[in-house]
Amino acid sequence: MTKKLFGKVLIIGIGLIGSSIARALREYTLTDQIVGYDIDPKVQAKCYELKITDEFINSIEECHHHFDLIVICSPLSTYKSIFESLNQQVKGPCI
Repeated sequence: MTKKLFGKVLIIGIGLIGSSIARALREYTLTDQIVGYDIDPKVQAKCYELKITDEFINSIEECHHHFDLIVICSPLSTYKSIFESLNQQVKGPCI
């Protein structure tokens, strides 16, 4: 068994782009685990139904995982608050 490129990936915003990235990560077996975050509860339910993510977090501020890759696929207007939250959470090397 070969080592995957990323151990754990967080995708913020699981819309068309975020879900496409998650599906590609899974199809090409580039990660062990895909964690999603989206403010819409319907998106979370659909992701579980379609097996797009392995896990979902309800808040970036309360996330205690270490991620090797974080992909932001949310509207540009949300970036400031996302980066402020991530700045408090990311403690180790992360892309």
